[in-house]
Amino acid sequence: MLAPFATLPLGRAPFSDSTLPTNGDFELGAKSSDLNGTVVLSSGGIPEWEISGFAEYIPFGHKQGDMLLVVPEGSFAVRLDNDTFIRKKILLTAGLRYSLTFSAARTCAQSERLNISVTPYSDTLPIQTTYNNNDWDSYAWVFLAKVAAVDLVIHNPGVEEDPACGPLIDVVAIRTLSPPRPTNTNLLKIHSFEEIPFFLPNTSWGVIIPPNIEDDS
Repeated sequence: MLAPFATLPLGRAPFSDSTLPTNGDFELGAKSSDLNGTVVLSSGGIPEWEISGFAEYIPFGHKQGDMLLVVPEGSFAVRLDNDTFIRKKILLTAGLRYSLTFSAARTCAQSERLNISVTPYSDTLPIQTTYNNNDWDSYAWVFLAKVAAVDLVIHNPGVEEDPACGPLIDVVAIRTLSPPRPTNTNLLKIHSFEEIPFFLPNTSWGVIIPPNIEDDS
C-alpha cells in the first residue's frame, strides 16, 4: 500500500542525484522570451528537452480556475496538452536493464493516459486513478536497453475539448538495475532490496509498477 503524499514546501530546492538526466526535474527553466505566461513558445523552450505540441511550464502553486496545481519536487513541472510530447536523447549501455521513473498528475480530464517510449519499446499507462491525496503518483517502467542512444518520449495522446486539461509531468529519472543471480551461498542476495526503481528522496510515497497488460477501461 502506498503512503499518502507529504506536504511540500513552496520553492524547495531541486535535489541532486546521478540518476537524473540533465534537467530531468525541469528546474532549468525556460527563458522569458520562450514563454507566454505558462505557455512554452518554442520546441526547445525547456532546456535539454524537445517539445512537440502545446506544453506549459507550471510553477509551484499555480492556480487553474479553482484548482491549485501541486509540484511534487522542486518548483516547476511540465503540462502536456492535447497530442503533445516531450522528448530527450539519452545515452545508455546496450544490454543493461534500466528503470524509468517519473511523476504524473491528472488535472481536469476524467480519463487520462500517457504513452511512454524508450527506443525501441513503447507502452500506454492509464493515470485516471490516483492513489495519493495530492493527486500525484510516481510510476516505474523497466526495460532492457537494446541500443546505446535512445529517445525517451512522454506523450499525451488526449483529445480533450479543453487543451489545458492535460497531465502534469515532473522528475524523470533513470536508474541502472542489476538483477541478482542465484548463488550456492546466498539465495537472499537482495535481502535489503537495493535493486529497486528510483524513489523521490524525502517523500513518503512509493512508485507504481504497471502490470505487463494494463486495463485501459
